[in-house]
Amino acid sequence: MTKQEENVERRHIYETRLGILGLGPNDYPTADQHNLAVAEAEDHISALKLQESKDAISPLLQLRDSL
Repeated sequence: MTKQEENVERRHIYETRLGILGLGPNDYPTADQHNLAVAEAEDHISALKLQESKDAISPLLQLRDSL
């Protein structure tokens, strides 16, 4: 995942969470709402990176297991 893709995904999760909290595009979140949305976005990015790592090493693990 490129840095640009990461930023797009992070922004999407952030805005989705704020929407779920009832905030529109012209509303300003409270500090707690902002922190919640940022934390959820960061968790999502971390999970994607972990999955990418697992996907990258999967063929090597399969080769190891076949030996």
